[in-house]
Amino acid sequence: MPPTAAGALKILPPIGYIDQPANSFATKFVHMSWNKVRASFNAVTWNQEGRRCITGTQVGEFTQWEGRTFAFEHIIQAHEAPIRTARFLHNGEYMLSSDDAGIVKYWKRHLDSVKALQAHNESIRGISVAPTDLKFATASDDSTVKIWDFKTATLEATLRGHGGDVKTCDWHPSKGVVASASKDNVIKLWDPRGSKDALATLQGHNATIMQVHWNLNGNWLLSASRDSLCKVYDARMLRELATFRGHAKDVTSAAWHPFHEDLFVSGSYDGSLCYWLVSRPNGPQAEVRGAHEASVLSMAWHPAGHLLATGGADTMTKFWCRARPGDPWTDRARAPSRNRAPPPRVGTCRPGEGPRRWPPPFADPFAGPRGGFAGPAGALPPPPVPPGFPAGWGPPPPPRGGAMPPGRHAGGPRPGWRAGGPPRGGPGGRAGAFRPRAPGPGRSGGGGPRIMRPQQAQPNAGPAQRPGGPVPPGPPQHFPRRPPQQGR
Repeated sequence: MPPTAAGALKILPPIGYIDQPANSFATKFVHMSWNKVRASFNAVTWNQEGRRCITGTQVGEFTQWEGRTFAFEHIIQAHEAPIRTARFLHNGEYMLSSDDAGIVKYWKRHLDSVKALQAHNESIRGISVAPTDLKFATASDDSTVKIWDFKTATLEATLRGHGGDVKTCDWHPSKGVVASASKDNVIKLWDPRGSKDALATLQGHNATIMQVHWNLNGNWLLSASRDSLCKVYDARMLRELATFRGHAKDVTSAAWHPFHEDLFVSGSYDGSLCYWLVSRPNGPQAEVRGAHEASVLSMAWHPAGHLLATGGADTMTKFWCRARPGDPWTDRARAPSRNRAPPPRVGTCRPGEGPRRWPPPFADPFAGPRGGFAGPAGALPPPPVPPGFPAGWGPPPPPRGGAMPPGRHAGGPRPGWRAGGPPRGGPGGRAGAFRPRAPGPGRSGGGGPRIMRPQQAQPNAGPAQRPGGPVPPGPPQHFPRRPPQQGR
């Protein structure tokens, strides 16, 4: 049987398509969440089962979201300073978080505080846990990487060698190697037992490196830099494997897919998301432009690999999923609203008609006959259709120019009359211009309603009148003079 869209209702998880990484491009918008106190989301993480998503904000709050419906569950004031990182241990029982004050806190899986540790004197930008869950590493703006014992919360080693703020660190998934990246544009590999010098130094970027992540195969090291590039290094040869170009701005975050070792996603300063395959470094395989209205500060894959959570500087947390076969190209994030017209599209036409475009060229599809929105409740009847227009199209707009629209002045314009009085005489005179009314009692200038005069020229028309001067004789005004206003 040929495949159909209905057969995609029971789509398998990403592990079921282990040889097809393109099926895991999370380009479909699902949900958007934000806190009552608007602040950027600097940290996003999932628990081991994928049932909860936890986000850390610029104001030090932890928010817990339900992993299936993305509903709000819990919020606490976790830190006194902005939260920078949050990472679960591999066993899923504890979580570590850090802030700009250099404090590391221990949390249980239900956000119960256990312990606080003053690890650094400056902001801690990264936390990584050893594969045995016995040690963890912290990277700070004080240009150092520190190794800590998780159980006793004691310092075991301090790794020095970077020439700037250390922005990130990551522990090897199976070996005792820690990778760190700094503002000095280099990546260093360290022995966590406390060697004096770095094991190796990887170069290639021309700006600050924001993220480094080990691949699950243990051989590839991913880096994201502010030079708008992503690079993958081979740790076996200690050299660059591929360079990925496609972002227009700084790359601020990146993450490997949990099952497809060939797939990773990166987020940019302009709010875009790009999906890459290491085997195809010629360009992004999928892209979501404008995923956030500001920079993408953090991202995390669901443990099952079918969802991606991103946190941005636009105070939003967004969730993305895989697109199924047969899904429309326009999702909820780009659906038309009442405040803006839908994008033009070419539709079907009736016999004898040309191709019709939406919206019609002479009518606002969301405007009523009097300019207001014609909603379902109390909707006004549609305007009459002029001859020659298909059904459902509104009337053409009123003509522009010197003609005055009816109803704006008392009585409206009369046939054979125009605005501005007789044609002005003298050199440079203009016919059809509005003239101010003569100042009345209590008035200092020539304000008030405009005067309508017949179109025929008067033989005794004098030179052009100056504003505030006497009005030449003509037919009586059809506007009554207003009484002088008091208090001026």
